[in-house]
Amino acid sequence: MKKLLLILIVCMGYLQGKSQDTVKTIHFDGYKTKVEWANKSSRMACLVHFNENSILYIIDAGRAGIMREIRLPEGLYVTTFTWTGDDKGIILTSWNQEEMEAGSFYLNVAKGGITDTLPHLGAYYQVDDMDGFEDYLVVASSGEGHPDITVYRGEDYKEIVQTEVYPGGINLDGFCKGKLYITSDVRLEWGLTREDRLAYMKKAGLVENEENVDLFEYLTEDWRVFTVDLKTNKVKEASFPPGCDKYSVDGQYSFTSSIDDEGLLAFELTLLKHR
Repeated sequence: MKKLLLILIVCMGYLQGKSQDTVKTIHFDGYKTKVEWANKSSRMACLVHFNENSILYIIDAGRAGIMREIRLPEGLYVTTFTWTGDDKGIILTSWNQEEMEAGSFYLNVAKGGITDTLPHLGAYYQVDDMDGFEDYLVVASSGEGHPDITVYRGEDYKEIVQTEVYPGGINLDGFCKGKLYITSDVRLEWGLTREDRLAYMKKAGLVENEENVDLFEYLTEDWRVFTVDLKTNKVKEASFPPGCDKYSVDGQYSFTSSIDDEGLLAFELTLLKHR
């Protein structure tokens, strides 16, 4: 939640330098979980929790309103979602606190409901965030406080990348203009896995053998932003473009949203058109 608010504040400052018109402000009752633009259009999806239920709103900025309100099965607490590459579906993940179980599902946007159960996604049992681009799906998950990121490719969800950052941390910033951005306090430029970083350290003469390695040597004092080349798995330090995930794919629309007012479970989402 704090991360989302920070991005919104940065985005609002970034947008001040552009000419923009307010398209519409939409009021929602409930707790805002995630807002995400579609990959190929000016539609967006907004996930809201209200009275212990999860509701997914499909909004069309061009039509200035809610296209569909999808009430998900009662008792299904959805933690996060992302659009599929073709925008025909949305991938949902759920969490059952009592049973300590996670679930992954495919929601058909045209039919307005869940039509398939997917394999477990992520290295750990709790999915924290997801993002997709073309046929890639990136999942940030955690277990017992340990986070990592898994990258899948294709309809069969073939795993192509699995990070290993313990005892450090890692966050998924998402895709921007086709590039994957992540944030970590681990020296990921040495490698995404412990084995890769150890190999780098040996080659660089920083350590002689694995027994002498202190895992905390992998960590840095500050969290840094990286891009990951999913074809080569090479990692470079970078900067996440301000407001990138707040614009529709054609750059014509963006959004801002309010925070809960005095603890009330309600918020407003404002659509903006740029010219």
